[in-house]
Amino acid sequence: MISLSNIIKANYIFNDKISDNPKKAAESNKLDQINLQRISKEELYEIYNQREIIIKEANNEALKIINSAKRNSLTEITQLKTKGYEDGYNAGFEIGKNKGYEESYKETCFKVTEELKMQNENKIKELSHILESIEKVK
Repeated sequence: MISLSNIIKANYIFNDKISDNPKKAAESNKLDQINLQRISKEELYEIYNQREIIIKEANNEALKIINSAKRNSLTEITQLKTKGYEDGYNAGFEIGKNKGYEESYKETCFKVTEELKMQNENKIKELSHILESIEKVK
């Protein structure tokens, strides 16, 4: 890449000679203007072409940077989406698993309790029949 610090524009060329005499300073400025006018058209075209090349290179570099940033951002977006989906799935799975476990535990406890109640009632009936038969035999 070409360094932009090497470009000198005509507007920025100053006379470095500081003089106390205003007449000499005015003459020096006139000489500088004459020297600027002596720059050939070829040199001006060359400077203009160099400027255009530098601008094109800067634009190409900017496009490379922009495209690279786009690719990186798309990759990062894809990774974050995938991670988000996985995290959501895992969180939902864990919640569903815990909810299912609790529901099935409560349901099983209820069923077991009912089953035990029925068995107890049957045993109580059996015992009452046995007691009645013992009473009859007495």
